[in-house]
Amino acid sequence: MKMLAKLGLALVFVLSFALPHGTTFAKTDTVKLVIDGVEVAGYEQPFISHDQVLIPVENLFNAAGYKVTKDNSGKLSVTNTYLTVDFNASANTINVNGKKVDTEFPLTLQNAGNYITSDFLATLEGFNVEVSEDKKTVNVKTNRVDTAAFLTKTAALNLKSSSLNLTLESLIAPAANAQLGKVQLDNIQDPKSSYKHITFPTVDTEGKVTVEEIEEYSTKDGDFKKFGDVWVKLTAPVISIEATKLTDAKKVNTTVEAAKEVTEATPVTEEPKDLTKAATPLQLDSLATLALLQKFTKGIHIFEYKDAYIMTQTLTPTEASELKSVLTGLLSGEVNTEAVKTEETTIETTKEEATTEDTKVEETATKIVNTEEKATDKKTTEEAKTDETETESTKTEDAKTDETTTEEAKTVFVIITFNNFNSVKGITVPADVIKNAISQEDFLKALEAKKVEEAKKAEDVKK
Repeated sequence: MKMLAKLGLALVFVLSFALPHGTTFAKTDTVKLVIDGVEVAGYEQPFISHDQVLIPVENLFNAAGYKVTKDNSGKLSVTNTYLTVDFNASANTINVNGKKVDTEFPLTLQNAGNYITSDFLATLEGFNVEVSEDKKTVNVKTNRVDTAAFLTKTAALNLKSSSLNLTLESLIAPAANAQLGKVQLDNIQDPKSSYKHITFPTVDTEGKVTVEEIEEYSTKDGDFKKFGDVWVKLTAPVISIEATKLTDAKKVNTTVEAAKEVTEATPVTEEPKDLTKAATPLQLDSLATLALLQKFTKGIHIFEYKDAYIMTQTLTPTEASELKSVLTGLLSGEVNTEAVKTEETTIETTKEEATTEDTKVEETATKIVNTEEKATDKKTTEEAKTDETETESTKTEDAKTDETTTEEAKTVFVIITFNNFNSVKGITVPADVIKNAISQEDFLKALEAKKVEEAKKAEDVKK
């Protein structure tokens, strides 16, 4: 008995040093988590401990539209790029936008300690928190707005200049390979000028990674576009061509109506006005651009800050591939909708071919296994047939489940930053670009010459 008592005291002594300061185990009934009027489901739920409401970090920020990642050491990070919060339970720290904050963490061992108090959440920009009097519900109000409100408010800004940055990131790839694409777009209304830079890594059949890049200046000095390592001065003015496409009133009206239909967040308190009357040409460009991207607005989160709008969304790989095609076409001056359709068809065809091939392999493997089992176990013909039928049935169901999971999994995170309202500095073409750029005519001649040379080499190989 004395030995047990000593062991108990020793255990208490060890735990007193092993556990973070302030760690508590006392837990009462769970509390409902409601974000922007929607109850959040999930295994981890808020609970009250020592008169504090503790909220699960992952559930909270996933529902709020943030990117949530966790590394092998257990460090948890949430971000929408404007607000980034890093949680490190082993180091007892929370960093907000890179700066350590003075708050106790963790307060519980549950879920690796990744719970925060309602009081701490209320200190983060974009969050208001209220706990009901009966302490049965914690209501979180974020700074998200719906699509219609976003369009109405940006139209009212009377923008003369702005910037847009878009990033596609994988939620399942290692951090070093997470970025799937990036877009930078700066616009100035007067004098009319713009800068575009798009990068998309691609992987060929042999696993080799190459980066597709589009870079372009359009200013009073002319229109310059980069093809590979060569800058070309274009003959046709890109801006005037795009302006004609983008300021089409029908496209703008389509965008506004679509925005009203796809709204899923908190409804606006007043009816959106006719944006085509209030908007400047720069807003018309933006609205028409969104018309082309309206199919991607469902489920989007739009965060409103005093100097920026942040948009986040999760997509399937197929949706991300389609978005990439639309963006590349749009920002290079033309939208190749046929390419998008072809890409989708290719993906589906490849998927069907892969499924067919997998089925053949599985059937062959099953036959071999069944044959071996017959020889080893001396099963009867009827038993073997039963085993084969059950095996094929199980594999068919598994294949269907796997296919459904693949199609529905949203593993690509999209972040769009819309900012620099009326503060974009003058866009100028670098002197070396102007100096070294070749004419569009010379570029086309060089392409034709290269094509002829390659055809001749191919012909020589045949001989």
